Amino acid sequence: MAVRSNGNTCSFGNPANAKNWQLNFNTRYFKSYKHFIGKEEQKLRLEEGTEVFNDSFSWDFTLTPNFSKLWSASLNIPLLSNVRSSLYEHYGNSSVSPNA
Repeated sequence: MAVRSNGNTCSFGNPANAKNWQLNFNTRYFKSYKHFIGKEEQKLRLEEGTEVFNDSFSWDFTLTPNFSKLWSASLNIPLLSNVRSSLYEHYGNSSVSPNA
């Protein structure tokens, strides 16, 4: 499972007023619990309780000072939270499902 952040983009806004600050915020949430081999869903995993739960949260904050119409600098701060939970990987012990 590959999940990545979208990242932030910066625009200059109004070029007539180029000397300003911009704060951009981007968020993404991803949840998975189904299993596939190719295009075929493995529904037996749900019935047997062997599915794996994946929750991924990401936040990107970007602060950009515009020095002129042509020059700016950006500081990006990504925050990530990833949770993976399953029963069979923990020797049958109870696990907290992200659905609960």
